[in-house]
Amino acid sequence: MQSKTHGSNLRILALEKQIEELEEAKKGKKCQFSHIVQMLILDYLGLGENIKNETIKAEIYAPLIGRNIETTRQYFSKLNMERTSKNLEIILNYFKKAGLSEKAKLVQKDIDKK
Repeated sequence: MQSKTHGSNLRILALEKQIEELEEAKKGKKCQFSHIVQMLILDYLGLGENIKNETIKAEIYAPLIGRNIETTRQYFSKLNMERTSKNLEIILNYFKKAGLSEKAKLVQKDIDKK
């Protein structure tokens, strides 16, 4: 007959293993793009084109990119400063891989201005 302690230890070990697996899965889901780059991608796709209110734009963007609404709203104030060559190159490569040649041309045009 097994002791209660042995049974409890087995359950604890099983739970620890599940936690470890969940943590590993969470690491694998980390987005390859920064918050700013995600917002810039949505801008180049034209999502917020006709929306002037940044709070409303943040309420639309944030759930799509899996980010916090308030942080997204705050980032709109520095979005244009973040149109750096580095960020634009990331977006350009992404659009090229996705076959979005017209959008890639828009990004390339902005890179050429730099």
